[in-house]
Amino acid sequence: MASGVTIADECKQQFEAIKRDKKSRYIIYAIKDEKQIVVEKVGDRGAKYENFVQDLLAAGPDDCRYGVFDYEYEHMVQGATSGSQKQKLILLSWCPDTAKIKKKMLYSSSFDALKKSLVGVAKYIQATDESEASKEAVEEKLRSTDRDATSCRRQVTLPVVVARWRYQSSSPDNATSRRRQVALPVVAS
Repeated sequence: MASGVTIADECKQQFEAIKRDKKSRYIIYAIKDEKQIVVEKVGDRGAKYENFVQDLLAAGPDDCRYGVFDYEYEHMVQGATSGSQKQKLILLSWCPDTAKIKKKMLYSSSFDALKKSLVGVAKYIQATDESEASKEAVEEKLRSTDRDATSCRRQVTLPVVVARWRYQSSSPDNATSRRRQVALPVVAS
């Protein structure tokens, strides 16, 4: 909360409803009176990504918003004949270039506090124009974090060599042997 903006409890409750209960598809957040992040709109479970972007931009070309979307897509692993259904939560910060500088700074500085309060988001995206918030751009960013067949190789753990120190004295009496001790490494088996 570097900006002094607080997060309403409803924001966290609505996020948990998406994360755990899958009750809705998306949430649009706004900063009210430069003091608190509040829920502006909740999209029903049957809504598409296009509806999310439309509601995100509904405030106008000069206004910023945050949005959480429960994104579903098909993930294809190399060599597989069918894909698996993936589902990830994204948090998108919408600050268009046409917004006033004060508003962009307020939303940018409050974004970190929102990220920390919404635990479980897979990807954070900052968009300044519609191309960065497009379905293709978002899906590309989500797929970049997916593992493919080449990254699933088995990892081999190499044994760790432990060194022990043995002290060797050049003199039989203890008084002089302490001054002349030489450390020699001994490899443990």
